[in-house]
Amino acid sequence: MKRRRFRTWELHDLVMEVTTKDGGFQVYLKVLEELSSCGVSKPPDAFLVSISSFWKVGIPETAVESFDMMTDFSEKKS
Repeated sequence: MKRRRFRTWELHDLVMEVTTKDGGFQVYLKVLEELSSCGVSKPPDAFLVSISSFWKVGIPETAVESFDMMTDFSEKKS
């Protein structure tokens, strides 16, 4: 897979590392909720990282649930 921008993928990999640790996804979800409450829109990449994290640790069912959460945050599914 060709990486687009170094900084974007560096951050993606860092968030993946954090979300795959104990309680990491709950913290990430809380951050997304806080952003929503402040009216900040989140790009699809914000959800791509959580989907990638679940796939990485071998729970694709949860990756699908994460994809479905996009509508909870009023985001368009890509």
